Parts: sequence; C-alpha cells; structure tokens
Amino acid sequence: MHRTRHALERRTQRGIPACILELAATEGRPLSHNGDRYLLGREEIADLLAEGRVDQGLLRRAERCGPVVCVVCCGRIVTAFRPSRRIDRRL
Repeated sequence: MHRTRHALERRTQRGIPACILELAATEGRPLSHNGDRYLLGREEIADLLAEGRVDQGLLRRAERCGPVVCVVCCGRIVTAFRPSRRIDRRL
C-alpha cells in the first residue's frame, strides 16, 4: 500500500516499522464509522496468530512494537500513531 510523505515522517518519528504499518492497514480492526482508521493491537494480533495466515515472526514483532493506528484514505496510508487508552471515546 502506498504511503504519503506525511505518513513516512510520522512513522519514523514514532518508531513504527514499515511492515507493522502495512499489517495494520491490511489486517487491523476498523475504528471509525467510515472505516478510515485501523487498529492493530493485542487482540487483533492474537486473532491473527490463531488464524495462522500471517507470518508468525511478523506478528511477534508487532506484539513488541505495541498498538498502532493507521489512517487510510483512497488506498494510501495518510498517517500513523500510537493510540491512547481513550481512542474509542474520541471516534
């Protein structure tokens, strides 16, 4: 998936590996009503591990990385951030 320059800068600033960002965009849980934000957290990683369709090494790395939210618009990753505990209330 294509990433904007803004997303690349934010990913670098926040220490989010590119492979984890891609995984969040493709396999994450939609957070907002219009489906533009995707969360890759502990529960989503556990589900993916149980299904066995994603590389186990990548999922273990995602576990160490922590939760990640990415915003996708028109097939492009716009930005990425680490969620606060109140992420669901803000959306």
